[in-house]
Amino acid sequence: GKFKIIREIDGWHESTLYPEAWMYRPKYITSVVAIHGSATDALVKDYPASHGCIRIRHAHIDRLWKNNIGIGTRVSVYGDWAK
Repeated sequence: GKFKIIREIDGWHESTLYPEAWMYRPKYITSVVAIHGSATDALVKDYPASHGCIRIRHAHIDRLWKNNIGIGTRVSVYGDWAK
């Protein structure tokens, strides 16, 4: 789908849907779906492993912040995970 970053939090943020699920520097593309780092990079998988969010490594989310990829930026999410 095609989205835009609508909200962002520069730091750690606990999920409002899943208590004790911590997101690192989330950038929201819907009211409840974000691109974010996880508690550790080990939680970033090459298959769907979250409840809808897009997990990326800490270095990658840091790069988005460093390069001012923020509110209003267009985001395309695609892939075929049906196996």
